[in-house]
Amino acid sequence: MPDTNTAQTKPSRPYKKWLTWLVGLCVLIVVFMQYRDPHFLVGVADQLWSCF
Repeated sequence: MPDTNTAQTKPSRPYKKWLTWLVGLCVLIVVFMQYRDPHFLVGVADQLWSCF
């Protein structure tokens, strides 16, 4: 019976985890920068108000 504990696993790639966090952080920064624009806020408010 083969020993399953010695099976080779894929090497971990920590750069993928860091890259994922970096991309997520960049997306959040862009979204928060949009909310600083008054025209964007008025547009969002108008779209929200049109739902009612």
